[in-house]
Amino acid sequence: MIQFDHSDHQPGLAVDDTAKAYLLEAARWGKFISIFGIVICGLMLMLGLAFTFSGVGALYASMGVPPALIGIFYLLFTAIYLYPCVALLRFSTKVKEAILLNNDDILHSSFRFLKNHFKSIGILIIVMISIYVLLFLFLIIMGGVAAMAS
Repeated sequence: MIQFDHSDHQPGLAVDDTAKAYLLEAARWGKFISIFGIVICGLMLMLGLAFTFSGVGALYASMGVPPALIGIFYLLFTAIYLYPCVALLRFSTKVKEAILLNNDDILHSSFRFLKNHFKSIGILIIVMISIYVLLFLFLIIMGGVAAMAS
């Protein structure tokens, strides 16, 4: 954790009108992106439930993949992706509230939500890259096994 020496600084951080305008614009875009993400999560939830509990996944079943497994994957991904969207929405609403009320505590809280958003997205990226690397290694091994068998 980064520690700052505040001994030679004024207490508090001054947020001027330009910074407030930038924060409000970031809040508007954050709200748009988060609501879009939440809507996508809702659609994925419906798709996951359809795969899990109906015959929608019959095509995948003929390929040897159980539709319930695909549905569970969609539901799991939806649950994981929903948190960053909600954290971004909380940042957007809190930062707007902080600027309107000129309240440092609410502003700090909003940045905590922004940190959580970026941290969770970063973890998701690391997990996805790891899955891709493992999949790539698996395909190389399987290609080698197939080449040796022929």
